[in-house]
Amino acid sequence: MDKKASETTEFFSYVSIRLLIMVIMVVFIKFVIFGNIFSLSLDTRGIENVIMNKRLLYSPNMLAYQDKSTGRTYPGTINLTNFNTTLIEQSFENNNRMISAKLDLKDVYTGKLYQMYINEMKAKIWENQIYLKDFEVSNERRYVLIYRNGYLDKGLLKSQVIVQ
Repeated sequence: MDKKASETTEFFSYVSIRLLIMVIMVVFIKFVIFGNIFSLSLDTRGIENVIMNKRLLYSPNMLAYQDKSTGRTYPGTINLTNFNTTLIEQSFENNNRMISAKLDLKDVYTGKLYQMYINEMKAKIWENQIYLKDFEVSNERRYVLIYRNGYLDKGLLKSQVIVQ
């Protein structure tokens, strides 16, 4: 009888340990796999930043210089007459009030600084809050050409796009 009793206790201890390990594995798999599937969220703020920067610099009727005789748009060349907040906001049709931008254009030769905002009120409010978790900020610096009165000058464009 002692042999059967020891075999029985050994069997139950073996089964209980295996069963406990399997329960832990099933619970772990449930939380890891199914928890991630159902809590999937897409954050598109980074993509919105890139699109906003590219659209401003490369689209006709935005900042890029467009030759009137050929209709060709020159990306990377900023038409200084287009560097205007009201003109850009009308062209941009920025109905999304969750995006704002601040653009600083510096003429390398003269040192003159031109500033422009998109959604200016939000940009000024959000500038102090960009370190919070609710905002995605992209800061970009690039060298550009400034088209002014038929002449090209070198310039530096700093853009800060904030998406809430």
